[in-house]
Amino acid sequence: EAVRSCVDMAQSSGKLKTHHVECTLAPAVVLGDGTRLAQVIDNILDNAVKYSPPGTRIAITVRQEGDEAVMSVRDEGVGIAREDQERILDAFAQAEEQKRGAAGGTGLGLAIAKQLVEAMGGTIALQSEIGKGSTFTIALTLDQDNSGNVRAPDLLGRKLVLISSDAEFAG
Repeated sequence: EAVRSCVDMAQSSGKLKTHHVECTLAPAVVLGDGTRLAQVIDNILDNAVKYSPPGTRIAITVRQEGDEAVMSVRDEGVGIAREDQERILDAFAQAEEQKRGAAGGTGLGLAIAKQLVEAMGGTIALQSEIGKGSTFTIALTLDQDNSGNVRAPDLLGRKLVLISSDAEFAG
């Protein structure tokens, strides 16, 4: 639900009007702060839009891998040079390609996303190639029982984030 909600909001605001957005969203239940997860998704989407030419594709996927929910956002933008990839998730960091681009930015969005993901016990990774685009991948732990099935978590004092494109599952 978090991913679909963020994409819908970005589309209704016109932020994604010049890009082709593809979503493949498998149901995945994770424990975390829904507001912060939405902020992470928004920051990653903003980055994809800023540094991808109009008419290009942004692909968003959510899948389960073992005991993790994995979200990937792939764009067809300018890409990030290998030497900049180590520090691009640090505060105020911008790749040379981004500094020269008209999109601008503070260099805080990805750093904030990294801090929020790590605060929820997850990881964020980057794969990128100049002229081919970037893929940001976020992994958050699922709460599962020993059988590998997602179990009903103890929600006392916790917030639940449900990521699903299946309305019946989310219902």
